[in-house]
Amino acid sequence: MTCSCRSNVKSRKFSNFKRGSMGYLFIAPALIFLYFMTIYPMGKVIYDSLFDYSMGYKGGHFIGIVNYISLFKDKLLLTSLKNTIIFSLGAVIFHLILGLFLAILLNQHFNKKNNFLQNLFRGAFLMPWLFSSAVAAAIWALMFNPFGILNYALSKFGLGPISFLGDSTIAMWSVIWVDVWKFFPFSMVMILAGLQSIPIELYEASTIDGASRMGQFRYVTLPLLTPVIIVITTLDFIWSFGFFDMIWLLTRGGPMDATEVLATYNYKTAFLGLKFGYASSISVVIFIILLILSLIYLRIYRKSSEGRVV
Repeated sequence: MTCSCRSNVKSRKFSNFKRGSMGYLFIAPALIFLYFMTIYPMGKVIYDSLFDYSMGYKGGHFIGIVNYISLFKDKLLLTSLKNTIIFSLGAVIFHLILGLFLAILLNQHFNKKNNFLQNLFRGAFLMPWLFSSAVAAAIWALMFNPFGILNYALSKFGLGPISFLGDSTIAMWSVIWVDVWKFFPFSMVMILAGLQSIPIELYEASTIDGASRMGQFRYVTLPLLTPVIIVITTLDFIWSFGFFDMIWLLTRGGPMDATEVLATYNYKTAFLGLKFGYASSISVVIFIILLILSLIYLRIYRKSSEGRVV
C-alpha cells in the first residue's frame, strides 16, 4: 500500500515536471527572440562602455569607468541633455494642449446632418499621424526652405525670409512644431476616448446645478481626465526623450548644436567620431533615464487601472 502511494506521488511529480517542461518549450521561441533582440544587445552595450575603441573595434582595451567619468566633463553632452529636456517638454506640452482642444471639439454632439462633417474632420486630424517621420521631415524641410511656401506667405506681409532651420534661436522651436504636427493625433485620440467614457449624466446634473461650460470643464471633465492625461504625458515624454529620426533629418543637430539632443549626439559619437566605447556609455545613461521614466509610467498606469478610471 505504501509503495503504491509513493509510486503515485512520483508519477504526479513526473507529470507536473513534464507539463512544466512543455510550457517552457512553448515559450522558448519568445525567450530566444527576447535574448537576441534585447538582453544580449543591452549587455553588449554595457560591456563596450568599459572599453576604449579609439584604435579600432578589434583593438579595444579595458579602461573601466573612465568613459563614465568623461561624461561629466563633456560640455556638449550637457548641452544635448538640456536640449533633450527642452524638446521633450515643449513637444509634450503642445501635444497635450492641441490634443485636448481638438478632442473636446470633436466630442461635441452635432445633429445627424453634420455627422459626416464631424467624421471628416476626425479623419483629417489623423492624417499627420499616418505619415512616416521621413516623409513628414521632407514636407516641412521644403516648407521651411527660404524659398518655401511659408517664407512666400510671410513676404506678402513684408516679413523677409526666415531661416527656420538655420537660425539657432528658432531652430529648436521649428523642430518642436514639426514633432507636434506629426504626433498630436495620439494625444487627441486618447483624450477623445477618455471624454467619451465620461457619463453624460454628470454633465446633465451639473447643468441642473447651474454650472457653465467652463465650470463643467473644470469640475467634471478635467478631474475625470486627469489619470488619462498623466499616463499620456508620461508615455509621450519617454518617447520624446529618445527621439532621433526627425531631428536628424531636419537639422542633424545644428545649427551650432542648437538642436543637438542625446540621440543625435550619441549617433555622431559612434558612427562619425568612431568612439564606440564612449558612445556606449552615453547609451547606458540614456537607458537608465528611460528606465526610470518607464517605471514611473508603469506605476502611474497601475494606479490608474486599479482606480478603473482609464
